[in-house]
Order: sequence, then structure tokens, then C-alpha cells
Amino acid sequence: MSFEYERYELMIALSGTISQFFFKGVTSRTTAIELRERVEAMGLMLGRIEAVVAQEGPVGPGIAEEIRRLEEQIISSVKQEISAAIRPGGQIFRMIEGGKK
Repeated sequence: MSFEYERYELMIALSGTISQFFFKGVTSRTTAIELRERVEAMGLMLGRIEAVVAQEGPVGPGIAEEIRRLEEQIISSVKQEISAAIRPGGQIFRMIEGGKK
């Protein structure tokens, strides 16, 4: 393929879209448990996508291993990041209640 693109920029764009999808419909009534479940589902999807996007050339047989590795890594990372944000008064609830960041 002769068209070149920045994989990192692609993942940033996809991550934003995926985040919007998984957090659509979240309100101040959304429980922390549901938010954690959404984060885990989002992490699974991001891991799968990132594993394939990162491949140069044809996708090889080791892709399943890489997908699992990235799923675990991303889920762990986003769960840590979201813990503070989902507490009452945290960033997510401030955004829900008033659009504040």
C-alpha cells in the first residue's frame, strides 16, 4: 500500500470515537459498577483494534496473543485512570452534571 498514515494518530482518533460510543447515555444516575463495566468493554475493544492497527504488513498468526496482551494492558490502564474519575465529585460526574472538566 502506497498511502502512508500515522498509526498513533489513527489510534487517538479511534479511541475518542470508541470512548464516546461506550459512554453514550451515561448520566449522574449511572452507577460506578456500570461505569467500570463500560470501561472494561471499551478496553477489550481498544486492545483488539490496537493490536491489528499496530501490525505492519499482513496480519500474522501471533495476532491473537497480541490482542490478549493489549486487552489486559489497556483494561488495567483504563481501570486505574477511571477509578478517581468515577468517584462522586470526580471528573466524570462533574462533566455529566455541568460540562466541567
